[in-house]
Amino acid sequence: MNGREAVISLHLSEAVADYLLTCRSEGRSPRTVRWYDDKLRTFLAWRGDVALAALQTSDVRRFVAYLQEEHQPHATRTRNRRRNRPERLAPQTVKGYVQVVKGFCSWLEREGVSAVNPARRIRLPTVPKRVEPTLDAGAARRLLDGPDRRTWQGKRDAALLCLLMDVGLRLSELVAIDVERLDLGARTLVVRGKGAKERQVSWGDSTHATLVRWLHAHGASTSGPLFVSRLGGRLSAQEVYKLVRRYGRLAGVPALHPHALRHTFAVSYLRNGGDLFTLQKLLGHASLTMVRHYADLADADVLSAHARYSPLDALAPRRTAARPPAAAG
Repeated sequence: MNGREAVISLHLSEAVADYLLTCRSEGRSPRTVRWYDDKLRTFLAWRGDVALAALQTSDVRRFVAYLQEEHQPHATRTRNRRRNRPERLAPQTVKGYVQVVKGFCSWLEREGVSAVNPARRIRLPTVPKRVEPTLDAGAARRLLDGPDRRTWQGKRDAALLCLLMDVGLRLSELVAIDVERLDLGARTLVVRGKGAKERQVSWGDSTHATLVRWLHAHGASTSGPLFVSRLGGRLSAQEVYKLVRRYGRLAGVPALHPHALRHTFAVSYLRNGGDLFTLQKLLGHASLTMVRHYADLADADVLSAHARYSPLDALAPRRTAARPPAAAG
């Protein structure tokens, strides 16, 4: 069998395995590879382990329709059965599946594994614009007042919340921080973000004081995880998620999640006069697309503030109380 025949006889499961191997060898993060693996296994389970030569554009299109109308992860199916009502995948979730399948099909063509790209003409599904939740000043103060800063845990939790809100870290970036990545003198931190890309961020006076108090309570050496449990192990993303939810409830902000604090940082930065390009670097975004979304939120706040504090509306009571003009004649 020659090389061309071997490519033609390749099956979908083998191509998926080769693609994931390529992603790992190109330095994609383990989390990203797991995400690709999950999405492509769903596609493989739906289509079956067919020969690549049999894969058509219509297959990809029907898979998208399946995701939109029928597919539900196991946990979602169980939850909705108790509610006795069907619930479909969110549009953003469907878009994620389609992006992965399109990336896989582009690789098939680029590597010469497939003569054509069966997903070339598949468009990404439209996703309705979401209003990302952010905290107002009052809610932010209540949240930061939640931890009891006299205790070991309170010092840790206060530092954790301050870094999320004052630096705009992702949850995965926060829990991965090691003490040696901090430069307290320069007030900087080297963060390893998506795609193992590193960036340098800094923080303000309040966060600095809170962080120093935590480091003293932590008793950390010059290395090791910054945020630890009582047993000394690194805090997990799930543990931090639960902490943020708990302090959110105390602050009167139900269902608060760590990413909402990142949104709050971004919008507050722009409100206070920051520029888009610097914000992009601080957040670790590859493009300005998401940053422009934060700008839209900040602009909406400006419009809302004008509606509340319109200069002419403020004069309205005085105009109403003024003496009416004398009658003609």
